[in-house]
Amino acid sequence: MSGSADQGVLRMAPSAADRRRWVRYPANLGTFWQAVRTGQEICYSARVQDISQGGVRLLVNQRFEPGTLLRILLVKAIEARLVHATPTPDNQWTLGCEFTAVLSEQEVQNLLQRGSHL
Repeated sequence: MSGSADQGVLRMAPSAADRRRWVRYPANLGTFWQAVRTGQEICYSARVQDISQGGVRLLVNQRFEPGTLLRILLVKAIEARLVHATPTPDNQWTLGCEFTAVLSEQEVQNLLQRGSHL
């Protein structure tokens, strides 16, 4: 997969088979998330692997069912619908999430800049 640099941020160019609506930016940011409407206030740690205006890919230690509504702490607390949960070889899970409200390009860039200073 090829990429291009823009102000020090690497943009991932989609393959022909990967026709996504939004540009995904690779990331390696620590964050927290929780399932919404479970009656529990438990927060879990996660690692943001990539982010776009429309969604985020998280690396986590727990599996949740697709369709679960999540609250993810990014620039602010953002709700997202879990689209898929994929196991990794090291007993973790990759969660593909779609935001319930689209982020602006500026919000995505602010998040990436915040992460580069951690």
